[in-house]
Amino acid sequence: MKAHRPQLQLPRKQNRPRSSPPRELAKAKPIPVHIRRIAVDATVRYVDSKNRKPYNLNLRLTGSDLFTVPAEGQPNSLLVLRGSLANNKDSFVTDLNAILEPLTDPQHPSFNATGSILDIDADFLGDLLKKNEMESRSFSIKPSITSAKGALQGSRIDLVLNDLKIYGADIGDTTLKLPLNGTLQRPSLDITGAIQSLFSEQGMKIGKTLGLRELKKQLGVNTNAAPREALISGLTNNVKEIADSPALQQLIQQVAPGAQSTNAAVTNASVGEAVGNALFEQLGKNVKEIEGNEAVKQSLKSLGNSLFGK
Repeated sequence: MKAHRPQLQLPRKQNRPRSSPPRELAKAKPIPVHIRRIAVDATVRYVDSKNRKPYNLNLRLTGSDLFTVPAEGQPNSLLVLRGSLANNKDSFVTDLNAILEPLTDPQHPSFNATGSILDIDADFLGDLLKKNEMESRSFSIKPSITSAKGALQGSRIDLVLNDLKIYGADIGDTTLKLPLNGTLQRPSLDITGAIQSLFSEQGMKIGKTLGLRELKKQLGVNTNAAPREALISGLTNNVKEIADSPALQQLIQQVAPGAQSTNAAVTNASVGEAVGNALFEQLGKNVKEIEGNEAVKQSLKSLGNSLFGK
């Protein structure tokens, strides 16, 4: 007889009903709020961590007709921030205005803000100015900011530097236009690009100052007090390229400080024409195809006149 082995029967796997995905929570509808007037007076204490110097700012924030839900016929929502340095009413003068759309999403607001913050101590920009060989008495900030749901569009901040000097050259009051991009949470300013543009625009003033400073070292005299002819003679005798170039000598005659020469050949030529002649002469020495080309010469003269005036 064969023994029968008992067979173990496993319970059949039951098909469990699949759980349905959780339903998305319905977004809560914003509660309609209308704030007719609001005013907040505050003292903001700013501490410069590097110099450990505190600044107290007295500020007043006012708002009118602030909404959380848009509706037809609503007036513009307005925020105004005004104030100044606590111990000096003429410094850090703040006047900012913003027109807002209803705050349906406080994290991503839409608004347009303009205004100014005037007469700020240049020490706030100390490292930036020093690194770029710049000096300023004070500066002001003039923002123009447009936010579309938190995204900055066509925004910029103008940095007005008062009594600016670059490498010792007097530039005067100058505006750095800084494009403002990104978002309110992560804004970005192209400060480096703005400074490079400024150096390019003011290249002639900077070059003239540095050139006179170097010439002072070469001649061993105070060029500010040296007669005009002595200055020009020093350049011509010490720089071979100038000694060999009548056009460069004529250009120096036009731009060198001091009384103009009575020489007719000099006084009849404009600065622009002198620049054009110098460009043509120097290019002619290095580019064979330009030598003797009258059309190119006239074009360079026109370029000089357009840049420096007739």
